[in-house]
Amino acid sequence: MMIVYTSQGVELFDTKNKDVYKEGTFGKIYHDGDKCHKVFNNAELFKIDPFLTLDTLSLPNFYRIMDFLYNNQYIFIGYTSKFIKEDHFNILSDKDYFLRGVNNIHDGIIAFTNNHFEVSDLHVGNILVNKEDMTMIDVDNYKRVDNDPYAINMYRYKQLIKRLIYKYLIRYNVTDIMGANELLKELMDEDSDNIDHLNKVLSKVNRPVDYFNKVIK
Repeated sequence: MMIVYTSQGVELFDTKNKDVYKEGTFGKIYHDGDKCHKVFNNAELFKIDPFLTLDTLSLPNFYRIMDFLYNNQYIFIGYTSKFIKEDHFNILSDKDYFLRGVNNIHDGIIAFTNNHFEVSDLHVGNILVNKEDMTMIDVDNYKRVDNDPYAINMYRYKQLIKRLIYKYLIRYNVTDIMGANELLKELMDEDSDNIDHLNKVLSKVNRPVDYFNKVIK
């Protein structure tokens, strides 16, 4: 139980009187009209730094922070962002949609890398999808580091996109799982540290799913 305040010190809500919309490993989401509020389970684990960087970068296909949240001791405990309603749009059905999204998320990860952040907690649940766009959320666990995080960030990004494609690929009647995995490995060009091959290959098909036609009934 905790009273949550805006950055201006205005009381927003008491968690004991507010229904939880969604609960994750690191925090709880409270839905509030066109907004949602994330309150961390343990505020000591999180710093405001990655959120300030996100706000400064204004990255396409990344969520926007609308306000920061505090407790009665003015300790940073979470944030407010726009509520994004997901639908059943299949990202593999639209080439322009897919390539725009994965490239913008790639460029966003590079931007964080250039600001010396190691990105973590990259999983498909942190990409919200609807027919308007795909949106990357939760930079909560991005940590500023002294070493160059490029290699680990690109590896994690490519694994994320690989799992994202597979999530939507299973909506089709895939008859050869091993074959689909081999095509995914080839598409992601796992020996490289970029997504040039993905862009080159998928730019030549009508829909991203068409690349997988030989393993689909």
